[in-house]
Amino acid sequence: MKNTILIVILMSTFTIAQSQFNEQHKINSSYIKTMAIAKSKKGDKGSSYTKIKNKKELKDAIKKGDLEVASETKGNRYIVIDIKNVHLNRRELKELKEVNIGSNIKEDGKIMQTINIKNLQINTDKDINIGLNTTGERRGSITTVTNIRNSQLGR
Repeated sequence: MKNTILIVILMSTFTIAQSQFNEQHKINSSYIKTMAIAKSKKGDKGSSYTKIKNKKELKDAIKKGDLEVASETKGNRYIVIDIKNVHLNRRELKELKEVNIGSNIKEDGKIMQTINIKNLQINTDKDINIGLNTTGERRGSITTVTNIRNSQLGR
């Protein structure tokens, strides 16, 4: 009986903490998206906003490396990648070695990145890398959020 009460207390505490985290997360994601759109329109080379909404856009972006944001400049960077409702099969990705979605950061500064993936299917045996890669002895804060919903990545 005591164990059951303890488990119920722990679960309710976890639920409260999780809901507070989710509320804060929504605010931060909206801020990051707004800043990425504004800075990329101004021509800031470190910030970018990429929205993929169909198969052709995704194939072109992966082949050109547009989803692999590289930044070698100092300063604050806001990076947002949104991918929705796309299905790619092995044939369409056969000439690639791997699929990279995210960013490569080499210099110091504040990084804020959000990757939103919804209803994406990538059927491949290739490596799929999603997130942020840092190299060197960089300084600065990194905030990265990756949301993957209703998706199948790889086989």
